[in-house]
Amino acid sequence: MKQGIELAIEHGLADKSLDSAVKIVWGDSGTDPNRAAVELKVLADQGAKIVIVGTTSDTAKALLPALEKLDVVALSPSASAPDLTK
Repeated sequence: MKQGIELAIEHGLADKSLDSAVKIVWGDSGTDPNRAAVELKVLADQGAKIVIVGTTSDTAKALLPALEKLDVVALSPSASAPDLTK
């Protein structure tokens, strides 16, 4: 997933559809729900406001309370459990 994101960033910067002032920070949960919450806090502390997370539904579910608390928006390309939507 990271390679696809990096490619999109590269193209966005090249065609100026992505502002060069956007700061990109990386974390990795290793699909471990407990580690995901820790990584989210680290990213939020670095200024992240939008994160791409939760390659599994369990990982995404584990982040819900922290996302609310940290005021961070999450996007997941593959977490698909019906109870993840509000």
